[in-house]
Amino acid sequence: MIKVSVSPDRIQAGDDANLEITLTNQSPGQCLNVIFAFRLPTEIKLRHGRSRVTVDKLAAGEWVTSTFQVQAELPGRYQLTSRSFSYQDYAGQPHTEDGYAVEITVEPGREPLPEPVITVEQLTAELPLGEWQSFRSRVRNADRVDITSLKATLSGQITTDRPGQSFELERLNVGDSAEASFNVLAPVAGTHVPVHLKADFQGPSRAGHIAATWTVMVSSRPAPAEGTPVRILFVGANPRDVPRLRIDEEIREIQETIMAGRERERISVDTLWAARPRDITQALLRFSPHFVHFAGHGGGQEESFAAEDDAGFAHVIPPDGLVGAFQAVGEDAQCVIVNACRTKRLAWELAEAGVPYSIGMRQPVGDQSAIWFSIGFYQALAAGRPVETSFRAGIAQMKMAPGGQDAEVPVFYKAGPNGPVEL
Repeated sequence: MIKVSVSPDRIQAGDDANLEITLTNQSPGQCLNVIFAFRLPTEIKLRHGRSRVTVDKLAAGEWVTSTFQVQAELPGRYQLTSRSFSYQDYAGQPHTEDGYAVEITVEPGREPLPEPVITVEQLTAELPLGEWQSFRSRVRNADRVDITSLKATLSGQITTDRPGQSFELERLNVGDSAEASFNVLAPVAGTHVPVHLKADFQGPSRAGHIAATWTVMVSSRPAPAEGTPVRILFVGANPRDVPRLRIDEEIREIQETIMAGRERERISVDTLWAARPRDITQALLRFSPHFVHFAGHGGGQEESFAAEDDAGFAHVIPPDGLVGAFQAVGEDAQCVIVNACRTKRLAWELAEAGVPYSIGMRQPVGDQSAIWFSIGFYQALAAGRPVETSFRAGIAQMKMAPGGQDAEVPVFYKAGPNGPVEL
């Protein structure tokens, strides 16, 4: 007779295992045409090959072993069976066996070694055109396990000062972060210039990598470099035929907030009160501001800013007129804030015309909410943070204020190659 044995009878879930099937001739003579076809349960997969063993002849006492690679999905106790096991015995008689079965135990798989969770964050949002400047990013080991090495490289439509320049760390422990800085030059202008960062790292059991693609604003009107003066123009209007607003309090809060910031020495604030249309263009020419902050009333069918006419009454400036003023004489403006009710359309048209950043209001905003937004915005700006961060800080202040019902009112646009992008 032919004996069938299967080894091992215990395997681990999730791992590839070698299953050996051995046929042994225990009869006194030679057996011929041995065929053993087997069936695995659905929970155990045959990785490759056919599920059968065939032997032309097997002498008395001889055995043959065939190896099959399998993988089990779930722990449990299963059976390998056969309904087709036949051979010609030593007397020349055909022999068939039915109902063969052997139990295989699948044990729970080993817990995989944890891998680090690495995140990367863009810190630099704007670069000057044709000038060398630092591009900053942050790499963080979010949790789980330490990493023993890390190498980050930067590419895209920018140039690094050394070919193949990389940022390297020998170790980054759980919860720690490091600033990855590269000296770069942006040779072409654009509102969404792509920058790619790749980081390769070594975890406890294997190597890993992470990739991120960001965009930066590269402007022919470069943003003020770190340490250079930043000019802010505050434009206020309180027409006599509309409810009075506390714009004097708003400018006072802005000035006090800036004076409390660490970058106060390089920030100047100029003011324009009772602003008429001709006063706005004159102020743009005189001060060449980087930030222009409108405070007062807004709205109307054109969703624009309400200046004053010569008699002190409200005059809603058509958006194309105000946009035209910035295109003509406001080329230094990096951000325009229209802190007035229903000025979403004006903000959108400013961004469409190429102003890098513009902020407006979707709907009416409370007087005090407008002030809270300004406080948060200029707190961040006076700390040297980029415009995007300053906008988020303004929203956060509105949410923290009593009520916080106006926190979703501001709208933030960034100029893009295919039109404004709402951030």
